[in-house]
Amino acid sequence: MRQSIRRTIARSTRASTLVFAAALTIAIGSPATMAQPAGIAAKARPKVQVTITAPGTVRQDRLSGVQVVFTGVDARTKVRVNWGDGSPAKVATGTCGTKGALTYPNACAVTLSPTGYQPGQYTITATAGSARASKAVTVTARPQPWAPPPGWVQPAGWSLIASTATYAPCQTIPWFFNRAGESGDRATMVQDITAGLAFLAPETGLTFVPTNDPKAALLTFSWADLTSRGTSVAGVGGPSGDGTATVTFSSNHWWTKDEWAGRGTVRVDDPNRPGWYYTAPGRQSLVIHEVMHALGFGHVSDITSMMYPQGNDNSNAGILNPTDREGLRTMYLNNPCPAAA
Repeated sequence: MRQSIRRTIARSTRASTLVFAAALTIAIGSPATMAQPAGIAAKARPKVQVTITAPGTVRQDRLSGVQVVFTGVDARTKVRVNWGDGSPAKVATGTCGTKGALTYPNACAVTLSPTGYQPGQYTITATAGSARASKAVTVTARPQPWAPPPGWVQPAGWSLIASTATYAPCQTIPWFFNRAGESGDRATMVQDITAGLAFLAPETGLTFVPTNDPKAALLTFSWADLTSRGTSVAGVGGPSGDGTATVTFSSNHWWTKDEWAGRGTVRVDDPNRPGWYYTAPGRQSLVIHEVMHALGFGHVSDITSMMYPQGNDNSNAGILNPTDREGLRTMYLNNPCPAAA
């Protein structure tokens, strides 16, 4: 009995050993043939990179040059920017999946920019997990438009429509023309706008550039029915009080028709009476007059001035008189350009 029992135990032990060995072989397997366990790939996380783009010194009105860019950001990753001005940190997440952020990190980027700074010194800090970057920035004040100094007396011959000029010296003015409501017989107005601005640029030191983005425009042109302001009104213009301005042309006044295009005195024949014709300053005079309102100039009583209210009088057919130029020099051209930072 004892020998029989020992043999049985020995055989059972060997059997157990063989079973264990077989199970172990299945577990470790061959790397070439074993399937990857579920969950391994899901643990891989994108490596976020952060870059702060900003000059050492930047003006308040040029903050578009300040950006924080995070790359390789998926929807599970939070990025954070502290602008250093005491405002709450800006927190955002990506929109890519994890696989997309791993494979195409540059396409899975989050870009953040400040909405505003007061003049001063700030340290921008950006973090995303273990990724971290910081940069010091000095913000200088935006250029200020010309304003009358203490004790200043308004000269005769030109006038202010508001308390200051609309724009700062040497400023670049993006302009937009909303052509909604434009009739076919006024389709070349954009050419007179472009030419009128080109005429005023050297007289003011301003740079006028067209833009297709109405939100970026600092000067906006448009059409409207202005008969409620009077049948003689061909256009209106003026500052909006926030560093922007508007000019609106009458959609039904005779002076805004294409037949009056150009600058100088224009002659238009009367189609109903052979030999009869009309003369008036070219439509570009209207553009210049209204843009000068937008720049901050008011009406004057001198019939030779561009700012005489009845601008379709032949005496000022697209010509700036000496007091017009005096006003343009005082409010714009003779003032120093601000620092370029």
